[in-house]
Amino acid sequence: MNRGDDKVWTVVNHNSTKTVRVQGTSLQKPHVMKFNYSASLEQLRTLVGRSEQCQQEVVYLCRKSRLFNTWGGY
Repeated sequence: MNRGDDKVWTVVNHNSTKTVRVQGTSLQKPHVMKFNYSASLEQLRTLVGRSEQCQQEVVYLCRKSRLFNTWGGY
């Protein structure tokens, strides 16, 4: 954080930091992941409710694949 910057970042870890290999998914049988966070549901609700901005990042790496809900259906 830069001096004079009044923003505070809070990072909440989850259980899925390693790469997960997925094969054979379809619209009818999608791959579903559940994230278990290092905070309780009540703590997460409070944090989100008091935050000016929240974001979650999921990295999608593919090889000969695509996201099913991409813009334009491609």
